Amino acid sequence: MNVSKLLNIKSIFHLLDLSSIISALLIFIEIILSQIPLTKIFSYEYSAVNAIIIFLFSGIITLKYFDNLDFLKSIRATSYKILVLLIISFASGILSNIIFTNCPLSDSILFFLLLTIPSAYFGMVAAYLTKHFFRKYYYFIFIVLFIVLMFLPLVEFYFNPQIYFYNSVFGYFPGTIYDEDISADFKLLGFRIFNIVIYTSLLFITSWAFKRDYKKSRTFFTVLIIVLVSIIIKPYLGFATTHSLIKKYLVNTLITKSFNIHYSKSIKSDEIKFIGLMHEYYYEKVSLALNEKINGRIDSYIFDNETQKRSLFGAGKADVAKPWLHQVYLNYPTFNETLKHEIVHVMAANFGTTPFKVAHNLNPAMIEGLAVAIENKYDLYSIDYVSKLAKASGVDQNVENLFKGLNFFGGSSTFAYVKSGSFFRFLIKKYGVEKVKDYYKTGNPLVCFAKNYNDLQKEYNIFLDSIQVIPNNHTAQLYFSGIPVFKKYCPRSAATETKEAWQTFNEKDYQQSEKLFRNIYLYSNSYSSLVGLINSLIRIGKPIVADELLTVEIKKFSNSPYIFNLELILGDLKVRNNKPNEADSIYNTLLTQNAHIEYNNQVYIRKSLLDNKLLLSYLEGAGEEKLNILLNLNGNKINYHTAPDILHFGRQINVDSFVNKLKDINEADDIYSSYALYELSKKYLMLNNYYMAQKTIISALKFKDNNYIGYILKEQLEITNWLINFSEDEISEFRYQ
Repeated sequence: MNVSKLLNIKSIFHLLDLSSIISALLIFIEIILSQIPLTKIFSYEYSAVNAIIIFLFSGIITLKYFDNLDFLKSIRATSYKILVLLIISFASGILSNIIFTNCPLSDSILFFLLLTIPSAYFGMVAAYLTKHFFRKYYYFIFIVLFIVLMFLPLVEFYFNPQIYFYNSVFGYFPGTIYDEDISADFKLLGFRIFNIVIYTSLLFITSWAFKRDYKKSRTFFTVLIIVLVSIIIKPYLGFATTHSLIKKYLVNTLITKSFNIHYSKSIKSDEIKFIGLMHEYYYEKVSLALNEKINGRIDSYIFDNETQKRSLFGAGKADVAKPWLHQVYLNYPTFNETLKHEIVHVMAANFGTTPFKVAHNLNPAMIEGLAVAIENKYDLYSIDYVSKLAKASGVDQNVENLFKGLNFFGGSSTFAYVKSGSFFRFLIKKYGVEKVKDYYKTGNPLVCFAKNYNDLQKEYNIFLDSIQVIPNNHTAQLYFSGIPVFKKYCPRSAATETKEAWQTFNEKDYQQSEKLFRNIYLYSNSYSSLVGLINSLIRIGKPIVADELLTVEIKKFSNSPYIFNLELILGDLKVRNNKPNEADSIYNTLLTQNAHIEYNNQVYIRKSLLDNKLLLSYLEGAGEEKLNILLNLNGNKINYHTAPDILHFGRQINVDSFVNKLKDINEADDIYSSYALYELSKKYLMLNNYYMAQKTIISALKFKDNNYIGYILKEQLEITNWLINFSEDEISEFRYQ
């Protein structure tokens, strides 16, 4: 009986050949992928992961069934088996999309065509070459080749000024998942065509040489030359970024004591001078905080905008450092928001570990926690203040969990950054920076602090309890209720299509943009598409429809950070539809929530204009008209709520009289006048007028009851004093190339 059962099992396995087993395994993998947030959506991530799997499985099938002696017959037989894998992969993606998301399929199919399908062919060719050149151990050699091809982009990442990859196995990686706008563009198409040309050349050269009985060593050398040439020419085709390529765009260099700052011709001489000074200021602050210095200079790349940075570097929105290369990559004009943070990453390379000179085990909470701790600012507050605000508002997480694995990316990114940063600040204050540097390197709290995470958590809680905050659930909602890209609905499709819709809107084709935004919002419920839809309806003369739509849809955003801006938009729609009392009620709700001073300023501006019957003109006016209306609110007495907007308009002649009034204030008497003077001080810094920047920030600080923005005022005064005392000495050492 047992023997017969064994024979039956053997016969079953005999009937199930390797391709059937691989097909079954692929189905099992697809089921697993359908349970993972990003890969359950038939989009970029799904196709990229399947490209890797199909490359490997195609290669294994080719090794099993390909016969050099009958090339064409083998090609046909192998292709049919690989086609089955592609059908399984494609059908699984479509099915998962229907069951779980119902996202648009246009971009999804393009990703599958450009990523997954070519990888099946490349896997087959790579396996054929392996079997041709190696008679023994070709399965093992193919696996090694697969791993090498997979991780070859790390060479580019490690040595080149880029974090994106173009790779024959998985096609493309944008550099960071936080940039939601990933599209199947012509550049990706060009790269896959380039891949097809290279792999097809290798296939035919090898088969041609086999038919003519050429020496394998000579053929192998030819193949190797073609592969090396394809790698070398990648930057010239736009599929990699070298230092020489980036210099074609960032043509100028400012050399300071501690930096080589690379920038384009669009940045003016006064602007680059200020940029250089801020680099040196933050370098000094970080150096003192960490008790470290960098040997040599840090290379700082200042890109004109997100578009240029995404094209050359890979991450459009996110500023990034490469600590092991002593490099930072920033956007202009927002460089100052992240410069200090990125310098910390570079300086931490002195005591970092791994080949990338960062925290133990590449722990993201430790990498970012140290940088945020030394940066010590989020928006208007210190990190400890924001962390206590989160806890007081019921937003919290155990420190040990936050520092475990990839939990850092599991929830609100703002909370993860703030919490880890505040914890590191506590460690520095209690145990000293040298022990914290050891902790960064080893990841072992017991060795460094003689405490486990539970004990440190208790001490940290006591530390937070000592910080006084005024709890505000609305501010906490503004900061911490955002969701990561992993949990968004159709994030890639929505981001790409929303970008196209806004382009249509900016081209003033409002009828078309209304249709585009409506379609996007129907499947994604995204904030940006809703705002685009509302603005399009206003432009085509349908404010009543926009009002009715937003009145219903705003409820979906009641627990999101976008609710406050949507309430402001809804109030404005009430004004457009001649419902001033309803508008005033919504504006008052925003003041009661008191989520952020900038929202309060916008509300007070609207309430002033509502009383003067000018609000509709303000809402519908162009830039210059808006500016004049704001200036008219400043008669005998300054309207401090208007100051940030007026200052952001620039240095038109009619703004100067307002600036003169504002600069003559000797003492701020409330939070709004204090904030207005702070904005003026920042303006003076950008204009290299450090003494006026100092005067206005001192006036801002004279408002004593200023816990709300007191931290950023003191920081602004420190920057201003440093520039007054040391800017001339620093500038005397500047050299331009």
